[in-house]
This record gives sequence, C-alpha cells and structure tokens, in this order.
Amino acid sequence: MPATNPLLIHVGRGEIFIDVPLPQAGVPVRLNVDGTPFPGGRYVGSTLDAASFIYRPTTFDIKTQQATGNVGYVTIEEDLRLEFTIGELSYENIRDTTLSRLDQGSGISFGGVIFPITKAVLLVAPRRAGGFQQAMIYQAIFSEERTFQFSRTGHLALKVVARALALTFRTEGDQLGHYFPNVQPQ
Repeated sequence: MPATNPLLIHVGRGEIFIDVPLPQAGVPVRLNVDGTPFPGGRYVGSTLDAASFIYRPTTFDIKTQQATGNVGYVTIEEDLRLEFTIGELSYENIRDTTLSRLDQGSGISFGGVIFPITKAVLLVAPRRAGGFQQAMIYQAIFSEERTFQFSRTGHLALKVVARALALTFRTEGDQLGHYFPNVQPQ
C-alpha cells in the first residue's frame, strides 16, 4: 500500500477575492508570495466555514436499439458555483456580494433590478506542503437568498453563493472557471 503524505491533506481557510483579472486558458491566476493575486483584485476576507467549489454537469444518455447500455453521453447543462460564508461584513463586502441591489452610498436597497451585477471570484487556500490551491469563477452572479441573522449568542455571518455565467468567447472547456490544486507564487 502506498504511503500517505499528510502534507497533501488540505486543512485551512480560504481567502476570497473579487474583480481579479482573468487569466489565459489553462493558466492559474498569478499569486504573490503571500497568496494575493497579481496584478490585483479586491480582498473580501477569509471564509468562516467550509467553502465549496461545486461543478454539476447534466448529461443526456445516448442509447441505441442494438445495445442495452448507454453508448454515449452529451453534456446538456453545466452549473459551477462557489459557496462560502464571510464574516467581515463591511459595507463594501455586502454591496459587492449581493445580487440585484442598489448602492445607496453607505447601504444597499433591494427590488426592481433585473440585470444583476457580475464579478470574477477567486478563492485562494494555502497548502501545508507550500504553495496554494486556487478555484475561480470567471463571471459570477451572487445568487440565492440573503439572510441577515441578529443574535445575542452568535455572530452575523453572510452565506454567499457565486454562480458562473459562461464566457462563450473563451476556449471550449474553459468558459466557466478553473481549479488548480498546486499553484506556486511568483
């Protein structure tokens, strides 16, 4: 049995950045030594709970009369999302991660905005073995409900769901986002 390498078992937080410039196909976002993207992006904060990068393809089974099994598949839909919880509830973080809102300068209001704002979203997580993991959605809308809970015995945290919109001008297979498990800073 092969030996387990504990340094490759990921334990730790993720850091969220938005408005990061998009990389070329097949290339991760360049990172500085501290894991921040180069040439930039706006830091949203550390994730509080587990962050999930979820890819859900929907396929159509191709069948023939001559075989009892499927003879092929075609992808008919793809859903890529990044779900995370932020605790740093600055005005800018709430404004920039809320769908269909109106910026009021020091707060936001809701209702009547039909075309949501889109942003690139990058998650960077340090690896214990050195370097970083990187998950990115190239063009995201911040969908799903928004719940602001106020409690004496807890903290107000905001669950965020970033869903990918396809950038059809990019290469096939690289239109929603990417995941790189081992990115070394430059």
